[in-house]
Amino acid sequence: PHLHSFFEMIYIEEGGLTLTLNGKKTAAQAGSLIFFNRLTMHDLYPQKLPYRRICVQIAPDFLNMLCLDARLTSVWAQGGDPVRCCLPIAKDGQAYSALERILAVYQTRDAWCEQAAGYALGLFLIALHREHPSAFHWNAGSASPGIWAAKQYIEEHYCEDLPTHLLAGK
Repeated sequence: PHLHSFFEMIYIEEGGLTLTLNGKKTAAQAGSLIFFNRLTMHDLYPQKLPYRRICVQIAPDFLNMLCLDARLTSVWAQGGDPVRCCLPIAKDGQAYSALERILAVYQTRDAWCEQAAGYALGLFLIALHREHPSAFHWNAGSASPGIWAAKQYIEEHYCEDLPTHLLAGK
């Protein structure tokens, strides 16, 4: 098992795997999109070959800068539940098309790449929200946008990245 200081999305294009998230296991097949919150212990074990995936890693400051609406970034707040972090994505749906746009943007390394990636990520999250609203855990009745903004400010200004070489020594 391992963790990252960044947010991660993995789309399984082919095959299947066993996903372990905070010690809990579940299976994920081709067509599944998996979200890992930063600093969440996880592991992936391919079970069905051939296995092919798309992995998108997003720095917290980049995500916070580009996705100002906490409702969209709440998809990463799965609370350590491997079933809730794994969503089926249809290849003929808007979310899959938006995911393909993100990949196309990252393959175009130019002066506009970062800005375009932000727009593509925002469109992807909106399309994903339309297809899977229950995967987004922001609840207007439980926390106001002001509380989410305060949480985001604290993460941006008071949370530090933990290098894995320091964690490995403990």
